[in-house]
Amino acid sequence: MHRIIGMALLLNLCACSQYDFSVNDNVVYTPKPILKESSVSDPALKACLQQTFKDKKHTNISQVTSLRCTHAGIASIAGLGRYFALTELDLSDNAIADVTPLTRLGKLTLLHLENNQIRDAAPLLSLIKLSDLRIEGNNDAGCKDLYQVRTSVRDNAGSALLPDHCDQ
Repeated sequence: MHRIIGMALLLNLCACSQYDFSVNDNVVYTPKPILKESSVSDPALKACLQQTFKDKKHTNISQVTSLRCTHAGIASIAGLGRYFALTELDLSDNAIADVTPLTRLGKLTLLHLENNQIRDAAPLLSLIKLSDLRIEGNNDAGCKDLYQVRTSVRDNAGSALLPDHCDQ
């Protein structure tokens, strides 16, 4: 009899792994968070990643190929370089100044960074697979590196939209 009860309890725990499990109003099991460990320190980016994991039912970072975190209040993308499977990334309308963490995302084909606070676009030069770049509204960005990135994007038969002060 104890075996049957134990098996029933075990099956119930497995079936309800996404929910708290309680007996007589006492919680006996709480599932681990979806994003167990995160190298991302920005709370807004972390919240966006957690929501993406939940919505798409991802279980690890290698499954994240697309991420859209617009108008989220993100100031830092430190730690995002671990998401090496990303091919599409939209971080428009945030407060991002440093794009250095993107250098590790060599699979990116789409990158939208409109209306941030980017000044140095040199890290984007390492993203040789880009075919869709939008970086308008970053009015302090240096144009020299952006021209080189645009050339690379065009070599991939893509399009790049630069800030007004760089567009020729």
